[in-house]
Amino acid sequence: MSETNARLSEVLAAAYEPYVRAVLAGRAVSEPPGLDDAIEEGRRWLEEALSRMLSLPFPSQDRGPLELFQDAMRFPTKVLADAGHPAAARDALASNALPGDLYDLAPASSRDLGEGVWRAHLAWGAAKAAAMTRRTAGLLTRNLMDRSKLEGGLKRSGWAVVPLKGQDLPPALDGVVVDLEHPAAFQVIEAAVERPIGCLAYGPHVDVEALEQARRAGADQALARSVVFRDPASLVTRFRTDHD
Repeated sequence: MSETNARLSEVLAAAYEPYVRAVLAGRAVSEPPGLDDAIEEGRRWLEEALSRMLSLPFPSQDRGPLELFQDAMRFPTKVLADAGHPAAARDALASNALPGDLYDLAPASSRDLGEGVWRAHLAWGAAKAAAMTRRTAGLLTRNLMDRSKLEGGLKRSGWAVVPLKGQDLPPALDGVVVDLEHPAAFQVIEAAVERPIGCLAYGPHVDVEALEQARRAGADQALARSVVFRDPASLVTRFRTDHD
């Protein structure tokens, strides 16, 4: 998780309990039995949900951090409902947007959670906007030195990089770079061809059979390691232009 994402996750989780208690106090709602446990359960759920979501590449994040915070209001909402508190009066727009927010607890903006949360949310939004304008390459290798060099080259070319663990490709990829010594290499090549997205495979220059097999499998380029690592920043120019 990036520093920006980690910071946002930290401040949102820390803001949860103070926010819930401040909203209830501001409305002169007496705290029902079980509220302490509900708040702790909601905070833990939020922390875990944020960690899962913010660990994903931006294109794979199907919810926003504020949306998760709003969803976490269901824990104190249930306690209030069980205690028989009357629902809050809400307009049609709020009711349609958050039908389960019976007591109007959910914040409308990260500004409602304090200056620190708002600024962390803005930083996350700026990082996401920047990432979404970049193309994304998947990288399949178990060699840590290879990974470091390839990530550096791709990022210098303006690409975001997503490490791959196997043949299941994330939905928002524009290309893949595949180490032919990885056990899942040919499954990833096949998945890239089926998509279709750019595919560059590399391997030892002495393994002529594997390089030729990669070409037959549909890799745009199958190159010796020495060629690839001569200038990793130029990797993306080797993807076929008909994938653009």
